[in-house]
Amino acid sequence: MPDIDAFRDVFFDYARSHGVSAAQARFTGMCGEECAATLASEFNEKLTKVFETRPAAIRPAGREPWYPGPGPDDACWNSLRSYYRNDGRPEPQIENVDSASNVVIAHTDRPNQSEFKGRGLVVGYVQSGKTTNFTAVAAKAADLGYSLVIVLSGIHNSLRKQTQSRLSSELTDLNTEKWLPLTDEHADFQKPPFKAEAALQPNGSTGLMVVKKNPAVLRRIKKWLGTDSMREKLNHLNVLVIDDEADQASVGTKAINPLIREILALMPRNTFIGYTATPFANVFIDPISSEDLYPRDFILNLPEPKGYFGPAMIFGRPDAENDSPEALGQDMIRLIDTSHLANLRPSSKKAIETFFPVVEDELKAAVNWFFLATAARRARGQEQHGSMLVHTFINTRVHDRFRAPLEDYRRELLSRIDATDKATIDELRLQWNNESARVPAENFGRTTLDFDNVFAHMPDVVRSTRIVLDNSQSKDRLDYGHDEPQYVIAVGANTLSRGLTLEGLISSIFVRTARAYDTLLQMGRWFGFRNGYEELPRIWVTAELEQEFRHLAQVEAEMRRDIDLYQEQNRTPMDVSVRILSHPSLAITAKMGAAETASIAFTGRTLTTRYFRAGDSDWLRKNLEATRKLANAAVDHGKFLPKSNKLNGTVVYDDVPAQYILQFLNTYQVHEDQPNMDPRLLQKFIRDSLATDSSYLSQWTIVFVAGSGETVHLDKVGPIKSSVRSAEENDPDRTRIHTLTNPTDFGLGLGLTRQELREKSGGNPSDPRMLTLRNADHASAKKGILLVIPIDPVSEPKPVANGGAPRKMERYPFNASEGIPAIGIGLGFPEPESDGGFLTGRYKTESYVAVRLPGDEWDTEAEAIEAEEVAALLDNDSEDE
Repeated sequence: MPDIDAFRDVFFDYARSHGVSAAQARFTGMCGEECAATLASEFNEKLTKVFETRPAAIRPAGREPWYPGPGPDDACWNSLRSYYRNDGRPEPQIENVDSASNVVIAHTDRPNQSEFKGRGLVVGYVQSGKTTNFTAVAAKAADLGYSLVIVLSGIHNSLRKQTQSRLSSELTDLNTEKWLPLTDEHADFQKPPFKAEAALQPNGSTGLMVVKKNPAVLRRIKKWLGTDSMREKLNHLNVLVIDDEADQASVGTKAINPLIREILALMPRNTFIGYTATPFANVFIDPISSEDLYPRDFILNLPEPKGYFGPAMIFGRPDAENDSPEALGQDMIRLIDTSHLANLRPSSKKAIETFFPVVEDELKAAVNWFFLATAARRARGQEQHGSMLVHTFINTRVHDRFRAPLEDYRRELLSRIDATDKATIDELRLQWNNESARVPAENFGRTTLDFDNVFAHMPDVVRSTRIVLDNSQSKDRLDYGHDEPQYVIAVGANTLSRGLTLEGLISSIFVRTARAYDTLLQMGRWFGFRNGYEELPRIWVTAELEQEFRHLAQVEAEMRRDIDLYQEQNRTPMDVSVRILSHPSLAITAKMGAAETASIAFTGRTLTTRYFRAGDSDWLRKNLEATRKLANAAVDHGKFLPKSNKLNGTVVYDDVPAQYILQFLNTYQVHEDQPNMDPRLLQKFIRDSLATDSSYLSQWTIVFVAGSGETVHLDKVGPIKSSVRSAEENDPDRTRIHTLTNPTDFGLGLGLTRQELREKSGGNPSDPRMLTLRNADHASAKKGILLVIPIDPVSEPKPVANGGAPRKMERYPFNASEGIPAIGIGLGFPEPESDGGFLTGRYKTESYVAVRLPGDEWDTEAEAIEAEEVAALLDNDSEDE
């Protein structure tokens, strides 16, 4: 057999372009049948490795793998990989970028086809490296012969400039002979003064443009691509369009969405890939419209990178086990007293003219912490950029008012430090020592610095810090393109809340509210990587905002978990559109208007109560009576499962007819802060399901879950020990517990012990995995499950262990009125496969749902101001911000 090594690279390159079968046939005549077969086998192994590696993707059935990864002659990717190495990035991080970008490319169309129109979506995390991924994808596309790469980079000049600078450094500057820049840092797209179309050749130079999603810019691109010479060219050129922040402006806008679609229509051979950390808007695109941007070819979930600080890391996650690290997050949140808000933002739109901020209380603490933490980084030898964020109001006049008081405070503090003022130094020392104790550096494998070591660097830090107003009207914008470290306190709103990276962000004061999940999440510029100073970030917010972010962490985790689960179940992007469109939580909060009729499906979902009226004895008593009637119905009409004797007091009844669940939901009351568990919606969904298919939800499993608290008598079921669930808020009208259920609760009734359920789920039990076990169990696959969990009336919080770290969040006794136990419930709706398809979307119920988060008049006014500014950017032909 000939030397196989001599043929390997050229075989792989040909197979990548034309398919492995064509390559095998071609090379059989060149190196022999055995040699060609061996090379084909090696190539197929590479395909499998790329196509099945993490991150997994949701894709249509039957898509044939074609991309085995980059080759040794792929100049753009190999240059980029060397750039990362020279930049000091760890090799495992570079390998992750390589692997993840391979998966994205592998799910696009083979680029040698005469016509293709691919649509995909990559879901990352806020400030987590999405730009790195699409930079690698662009490099590999250029190596594959793509002739034009268009990057749509948000709606602000600042983000476009930042993205352009990065792509210039990592793509065009590394291979000047390969790339043809069509934009630069100073100017958005204009028709090239030279014959760019002559330079754009298949497998020749690759044009690169980084443009704003602005009507004027997009019209210029459309006009250029629509010329006769370019239309002819485009019949033979592959084009990659990358939509950064794909949920912003690209979906449902009057001007920009149609322009993007019209530009794509000019290209017979194009791939469109959206990148976003908040896919809530993208999944509301009509998937039936072939010309819109729905990601019909793939949806890919980038894994959370190691060392990433996301919502759950900082704010905790409500569905995690009580007192676990995931439940509470790091102790980095500092609450702002609402009585101090008048010093941070105007009380109304009318009050803007008379508003003047004051550097006191929490703002003073946040500024001092910025100086201390940045000095600590310098003490560690980290001569890098450092930033502080001040985000309090949308209006630019408010931003202007912050400059003078912040600058005055900086000068005054520097003067006192230079004078070694004892009171000032003692105040800074106390803050440093307190904060260091609350988030010990040792938690991250580092050593806590002594205050004197930190203080030695403070004069230089305070002296070097600039106050920067970054908004649509300011000229002095954030610019980290300097050799020397930049220390900035950035005041702004919209321009700081999308895509733009605040380098070395270490202190944030944030009192701006938002109505939509995606808007709120994108405002969290503190998410990201904090290598070398992991324990130092701090965020000052109101208690209301902290809870909104914690809830958001839950919603985000659910959506990502769903995408992973859909991939495991071989769902298609069309299946996913149905599932996410009918997600109860999203239907209530997504941006769909003031109130709309939404189709809600609970299949495949679990729901649990978290809010109670602990101070309302009538409310508690009615729920307890409803539960006793349910208990009697379970005994009289259900089947006792004797294996539940192994569950430490938990009692399970099976095959309870749906009519008794409906009767229970007719009288059981749910707190108004849980509208996705509105009993009327649940009853209607169950009735609609029964009318559609008499077997789905016609029978139920009821689990009376036992805990370790006071005994509650449930009539014929008998005594059940209640569960101890302390409160997170000392509010008798809105008593919120952290979480009601344990990870294995929704698996009870399958004849398995809790330990067996953990083992069945691979040691990682969760509500969705418990439902998956129910789906796989023929006897339970179409039965609903109802958990009944009495809550101990007192539920004293567990004391902190001697020497243990203090709780991040205060806990309070539940303190149910008149000692009446509250009744928490959980409902699970399995989603079995039936007739080759899943039940998703087959059973829906319609209801009017409110889509705004709770708010006040100030929030509405702020929102109106933002809507005016954003609308001007989206629909105005002017490029000025």
